[in-house]
Amino acid sequence: MTEGPSARAVTGAEVVRGGLSVRLTHAPIGASAMPSVSYVAGASHDDASVRDWATAPNYMASTTMDVAAGDGLPPRIDSLTMSVARPGEDGAPARVWARAGDMVRFAMSMSEAAGTSDPVIRLAGAPHGMAASGEGRLAWTHSHTVGMNAEQGTLAFVVSASDGGGNLAHAVAPTSGVAVMVDTIMPTFTARTLGAGTVEVTLSEPVRGTITASEWTVGGAAATGVAAVAGSGQRASAALESESRFVLWHGGDGTGAAPEVRYSPPARPHAP
Repeated sequence: MTEGPSARAVTGAEVVRGGLSVRLTHAPIGASAMPSVSYVAGASHDDASVRDWATAPNYMASTTMDVAAGDGLPPRIDSLTMSVARPGEDGAPARVWARAGDMVRFAMSMSEAAGTSDPVIRLAGAPHGMAASGEGRLAWTHSHTVGMNAEQGTLAFVVSASDGGGNLAHAVAPTSGVAVMVDTIMPTFTARTLGAGTVEVTLSEPVRGTITASEWTVGGAAATGVAAVAGSGQRASAALESESRFVLWHGGDGTGAAPEVRYSPPARPHAP
């Protein structure tokens, strides 16, 4: 190995990538060096000679090639976070559930600059180039809109990034916080009569949020109160925390064992 007028001793050689490459270790070179590597074929074709896999091998002739200096070490992905933005609503840094139309933003920082190829993130089986954020090719972002038919559960992804020497780094999970969960399916519900003027509603999955009595009707009559658990006093609204049942009060006539319960949420304002 030669750097300018000076030779650098090669101290080791290793065949890698299934025989497609040879990794050399050598004395240090300059940080901005463009060294050249020389191969000198031996006088006799022995096991130390470079050759192909043919039955009658073809041996490599002596040659000199210029190479780009690399450190041989993959870059670190120092930070990779996920956040969810919902159209028409203020940002919520702690939001971990994404529904259809939400935007999931990935933000990544690397320990060294990316090479000529931009980092790639693969989502739902498709690769997407990440966008540089700031100078130096150290920080990268990508925004992903959740589709109605998105796979439910953890939003799976793979980030691949390389440095100037072609050393690769991969990430499949955020370095801090939790992975975003996708849920684009509205919960369904059933109802049963508990007693005169009360029904219990059972949801198809646990939910978080506020249940407002005025948004529900029982047997065509407006609900007059709600409670998160049976036995509690009725209120205009009740908070659910990962629960799948609540109780509604109503002033209608007898509703039978399977009452007709309807939910009519208020219209959401559109974002300007």
